[in-house]
Amino acid sequence: MKTILIINKQQFGYLTDVVKWAETIRHSYKVKVICFDVGYKRINVDGVDVTYVPYSRFFVLNAILFYLFCVINIMRTDGVIVEYFSGCSLLKKIFRKRIMLLDVRTLSVSEDSLSRSSYNRKLLET
Repeated sequence: MKTILIINKQQFGYLTDVVKWAETIRHSYKVKVICFDVGYKRINVDGVDVTYVPYSRFFVLNAILFYLFCVINIMRTDGVIVEYFSGCSLLKKIFRKRIMLLDVRTLSVSEDSLSRSSYNRKLLET
């Protein structure tokens, strides 16, 4: 059975989209999820393997650990779905030939047009 990896920085169970994807495809694929463990109650879904990355108050340590967990798991899976987060394009730069689905829910909603266009341009480059 092929394995699908879902990468999400928010703790599993607290973003409906990721839970519904996992519930929907778990019968056809082996589903793995990588997310931070920020201390909320853990939500379990049968047939979904969730890897919790320890969360600390040190931003750099969080980033290094999260990317390390992602890289190791991407090498072991057949497909990747990435819930957008700042810096997610680094994963695509590491795995150029790997097809990844990037989920972006909303462009910028800032009232400042310069800030809004800058953020939206950054998303297009991802």
